[in-house]
Amino acid sequence: MGTRLLVRQFVAQLKDVGGDVQVVADALDRPSREVRAAMSYVADFPAEIDADIRWAARIRAPSSVPTRACRACPR
Repeated sequence: MGTRLLVRQFVAQLKDVGGDVQVVADALDRPSREVRAAMSYVADFPAEIDADIRWAARIRAPSSVPTRACRACPR
């Protein structure tokens, strides 16, 4: 389809608005058929999408590994 949006982005938006396809289409400035196509993809490949959502949550979570202070960064 080539929207440059990830299916998980459609999923998150749909969850936020209670599954209203037209609201998501308007918010993302995409045709509603693309939102429905994403929903269809989720139905066909739920494990893949669930894994992607979990991965995205992990990389967004703050790391428990301490990082060195950046010498060039303002304090």
